[in-house]
Amino acid sequence: MSRPSELHKELAIDLAALLPVTPENQQTFLDLMEKLGYTNPQTSEEETVAENPFKSHIGIYKPDIKDGKKYYQRDILFKETWSFFADIQTIPPKSDKKRVVLLGESVTRGFLLDPEYTPAIVLDQLLNSNKELYGYEIIDLAETNLGMAGIRQRYTECMALEPDMVVFLAGNNWREELLSTIGNSQKKQTALQELTLGEDGIAIAKPLIEDYFSTIVDDFLAYVGTVSKKNGVPVLFAIPEFNLLDCRSTPGERVVSELPYEKLKSWIEAKESAEESLASGDTETCSIQAQQMIEIDPSHPYGFELLADCCIKNEQYKEARHYLEMARDTALFCRTNSKPRTFKVIQQTILSKAASYGIEVIDLPAVFKAHLDGKVPGKELFLDYCHFSVTGIQVAMDAVYKKVLQEFDDLRKTHKDVKTIIPSNEVLALGHFFAAIHNAHWGQSYDILLYHCSESLSKWKDIAKTMVYYCDMISRGAANNVCKSLEKILEDNTKLDRYVHALVPARNMKNMELELVDAMTTVLKSNGIDITNYLLKIRLDDHSIKNRRINLLQNYYHATSYDEYQGQKTAFLQARDSKSDFFVIADAKTKALLSVSFRIPGIISENHDTATLYVNDTEVTKLSVGSKWQTHSIEIPVGFLQNGLNVFRIKWPIVATSRALQDKDSSTAILDAAFRVFGEIGSMTVSGV
Repeated sequence: MSRPSELHKELAIDLAALLPVTPENQQTFLDLMEKLGYTNPQTSEEETVAENPFKSHIGIYKPDIKDGKKYYQRDILFKETWSFFADIQTIPPKSDKKRVVLLGESVTRGFLLDPEYTPAIVLDQLLNSNKELYGYEIIDLAETNLGMAGIRQRYTECMALEPDMVVFLAGNNWREELLSTIGNSQKKQTALQELTLGEDGIAIAKPLIEDYFSTIVDDFLAYVGTVSKKNGVPVLFAIPEFNLLDCRSTPGERVVSELPYEKLKSWIEAKESAEESLASGDTETCSIQAQQMIEIDPSHPYGFELLADCCIKNEQYKEARHYLEMARDTALFCRTNSKPRTFKVIQQTILSKAASYGIEVIDLPAVFKAHLDGKVPGKELFLDYCHFSVTGIQVAMDAVYKKVLQEFDDLRKTHKDVKTIIPSNEVLALGHFFAAIHNAHWGQSYDILLYHCSESLSKWKDIAKTMVYYCDMISRGAANNVCKSLEKILEDNTKLDRYVHALVPARNMKNMELELVDAMTTVLKSNGIDITNYLLKIRLDDHSIKNRRINLLQNYYHATSYDEYQGQKTAFLQARDSKSDFFVIADAKTKALLSVSFRIPGIISENHDTATLYVNDTEVTKLSVGSKWQTHSIEIPVGFLQNGLNVFRIKWPIVATSRALQDKDSSTAILDAAFRVFGEIGSMTVSGV
């Protein structure tokens, strides 16, 4: 027996140090496995599966031979990612049933309802009820967070399962492939940078970005078609839809573009006028102002959304859909780490190119449109931005079911009513509860949060305890993972392993989640549980400015969602809106002392500009601001503050600035040049006496 070399020993030690395998270190782990000889780098990804079927993983599943038959078992080395997959321990050997492999990302996973209710479960029940010719076996390989590269790999791997058909429901996580392609090409970066330096801003780059994206999607389809033809396995591709009606742009997605002074000023004036007009019911004026916003900056989502709201009020649903699709697609400009979505260019490329590669297509946007009689898809079909509600899963899988029957010439005469395939009320309650949290984390409106909280409590009264614990936890200054209330939430709910990450924000990213707490408090109160004073006491105990100094630049005191600007990170707070809000807890008898140090970078001409400080919408004072750092100390008298939550607002002046000081060679140069900085705050503290 040969002894391992010193090199192999070192590699084995490095490999052991990586355990358990996580999404972050998985590639390093596989690279070390390759060096140790467990994979064959000389063969293609498809050949590896075909020639070494008993050594190749399929996602988290490893091959296992029992009684001469090939099974796939969950690999303990990948336990950290088990919750990203179906709750299935073993994939059995191929039988005489028609084997359909389902591939996709979190939408296909049934996120927020998984594992009790998923697209695979619904499709399985449809296909295996009233069967007259043969049975069907659904292999659910959908994986949360899977991108284009991952789904391509999974598609290659799944051929070892000898499928009779592969169904894709994917396309929401493909923007990362676009960003990677641009990031790895200096030529593409230079082309985009040259376009964005003009007066038209980043919007002019959209055709070029879409051209890059279309090529990426086309290449993916070509690969799928090649593997399909080689293995004789038909492919069905279901194109996802987006929650156009009830998922709007987040604060991060509304970062204002860098525009010439006059255009910037006109855009902000049009925005404020449109908002006032819509609030008063004047859709005609709102439409005019929203159109002006779009003409000035078609890269920004808000003008399209305001115009769509006017169309909806006037029952012009076709026009509303168009504007909401335009708003959705502004995420191509990467203001923030936007919510997953399938862009129009993805849909159009699949519809125009798939047939040439032998791929059958279901256009779910068209299916949903027919289901809604032409109305815009919203919360009836979605739990958040793209994840299906029960009805959404039912409608989508019913369409897939019919296509599968056609593929296998299954002419059965009777069909199960998809509406009869429903989850338990507890599953529905937890789904809506986490939908409320997920929507809050992505900056959605109070009305949507209230809807999901109401639905949750109406389905299962026991969820009330979880809501109380959640409000308790989020109202405290401590990190969630050291709060007793988190422990209580997990004790009372044993099915949360897939969603526990939503309860524990990244380090120093926690915020007050004010609208979500308000929504839960309102719903609880309507059911006889009033926690208003209880939460007020927690907030005062943990955050009151009386006899203490609060750093308002901590995320907790100014953030309203968890999306992040994707450009250069700085040591100070950059205001990318004309107004910056901060949340201060105090009692009504407190006098506040505010200290703030700020500037506006790159001012072309100093003109004694001032920023305005408001407390609870009441003007307190004007503060001089220029291109150099200035520090102000402001005393806010008794009478301005109210008991509990107070909003401090800085309204920045609109001034002409230059981008000459920006780093044009940084990895984020394109983004930093594309979006406006209204002001920078180096420090901001408040105390009370």
